[in-house]
Parts: sequence; C-alpha cells; structure tokens
Amino acid sequence: MKYLGYVLTFVLGAAITWVLVPNKSSVMDTKEAASKTVVPVTENKAAEKVIISDDKREDVEDATRNDESSVSIQEIEALQQQLAVMENTNQQLTQRLNKIEQPVKSEKDKEAANDDLFADVPESHRKLLEPKNDAPKTIDQLHEEVVEQEEDISWATLKEQQLNHYIHGHRYSNFIDIHMIQCKTNLCEILGTEIPSDYDAWFTISDELKNESWAKFSGNSTSSNNAEHGNKIFVTILRMRPVNNKQKIAP
Repeated sequence: MKYLGYVLTFVLGAAITWVLVPNKSSVMDTKEAASKTVVPVTENKAAEKVIISDDKREDVEDATRNDESSVSIQEIEALQQQLAVMENTNQQLTQRLNKIEQPVKSEKDKEAANDDLFADVPESHRKLLEPKNDAPKTIDQLHEEVVEQEEDISWATLKEQQLNHYIHGHRYSNFIDIHMIQCKTNLCEILGTEIPSDYDAWFTISDELKNESWAKFSGNSTSSNNAEHGNKIFVTILRMRPVNNKQKIAP
C-alpha cells in the first residue's frame, strides 16, 4: 500500500504538470501563424506604394512630355522663320555675285547706246527727250541705276537684313511674298507679290517703314500691276537719304 501511494502521487503530479505547462510546439505554431498573417499585409502595402509611385511617375512624364512638345513647336517655328530669312539672303547674295562678275559698261558703251537711242531723232529735238537732272526719275530709270551702281557690301548686306526682318515681322507680312531684296550703295530694290486681302498690305508696310530709326530713306518709288488669281505684283525702290542732307524744320 505504501508503494501504491507513491505511484498514485507521481501519476497525479505528472497530470497536473501536463495541464498547467503549455506545449512549446503549439506556442511556436501560433507565432509562425501570426507572422504569416502579417507578411501579406506588408507586401500588399508595398505593392500599393509601388503602384501609386508608378502612376505619379507617368503623370510627371506626361506633363514633361507635353511641355517639351510645346517648346519644340515654338523652337521649330522660330527656326523656320530664321531659315526663310537666311535662304532669301543667300539668294540675294548669289544674284549679287553673279552680277558683280558681269563686266561694267564703260562710258564709250553708254555713249554708243545713247547714239543708237536717238539715231532717228533730229538734233533740235533731242534735248526734249534727254533726261532732266532735276526731274524725279521713273521706276525704270531707278532700276537701271540699281543695276549699274557699285556695291557697298557692308551697307548693302546690313540694309537687306534689316528690310527682311522688318517686312517678315510686320502685322501684314502674311499677305506679302518677297521675291528679292537687293541693295547697292544708296539704293534698295524690292520685288514681291501681294495676296488679296481687306488691307492695302504693301502700301501700309512701305509707308510705315519711315517710322523705323534705321530706315533713313528719302523716299520710295513703287510700280505695281495686277497678276493671276487676284494677286498684285510690285517693284519698290528706296533711296538712302544723303548723310550731309539737313532735314528742314517746319516753322
């Protein structure tokens, strides 16, 4: 009986210990399960952040792309205008070089040409047909003077560029197509076409030229005629005001 009491006491203590002390393996399983439930939440938040950041990046890229495209269009338009001016200037310089290479008429050639011009005119009437020094020159006489005039390259190039920029920058420039601007020493000749509009475009452009500080021209002569499709072709010749010319002051 004594030994039977010892056995019962041992069995009872073991049972109490098993009930009161938790199983280590079950505790570990509980911790692992908790950790597994947390991980997906963390991964989902990270995925959401990546998606949001990608959307923001696309918005920034789209905005940047739109800004760059608008800037590119403005730059292209500015470059196209500069290219048009440069091409026009290049054509004028090429024409000028070709004319420089042509021989200049001598005084004897001019006298021979005048003799042929008045060959059938009696001597008593020739004075009536000779050009008057004090009379204003006609457009064809001015054109001949432009052709035969020697060229001041620095002055001519400067005035051609200034005229080009002024005409292309005028509010009526869309109605004007300039074919040639040629300057020599104190004359500039402009050839162009005016497109039909509600405005007298070329008259306004040439008239407002006098308001430019660099355009020290004493006057202009223009000849125009109607062309196809209602267009109007024109030739304008500008004469530079002499340096020693004193402007008259109104009383």
